[in-house]
Amino acid sequence: MTTSGPNGGRRRRFLVPAIALGLAALVGWLLFVGVIWRGPVPVLAAESRQPDRLALIVDSCQANPEVSLLRESSRKVEVEVIATKAFRLRGGGNACQDLVEVQLQEPLGDRTVVDVHSGKVVSVTKIEAPSE
Repeated sequence: MTTSGPNGGRRRRFLVPAIALGLAALVGWLLFVGVIWRGPVPVLAAESRQPDRLALIVDSCQANPEVSLLRESSRKVEVEVIATKAFRLRGGGNACQDLVEVQLQEPLGDRTVVDVHSGKVVSVTKIEAPSE
């Protein structure tokens, strides 16, 4: 058996508008400010421009990408790139790619490059230096 008592109706009268106001404030925040954080982004491909340097191609659209992990072994090079991410309800932004340069301890050789975030092997294109 439930009784609402003299204060039960009054609480309910203020609770529903308070929840509605809170939700409206949250939606307004997401529309105009959004939520911004740093997190991993997938490495789509890489270019080997020098034997010991890689240019990692990531979908971050000028979101200050940087290498957060570089782990080398005799068989593979593992990389992870983080960038600023934003969630907004309107104005999703432009989709574009950035390059992040990585200096390896040794030449890449026949080692594979693995994106730690996705777990996938990254395709590496060898870019030949122009002959003079």
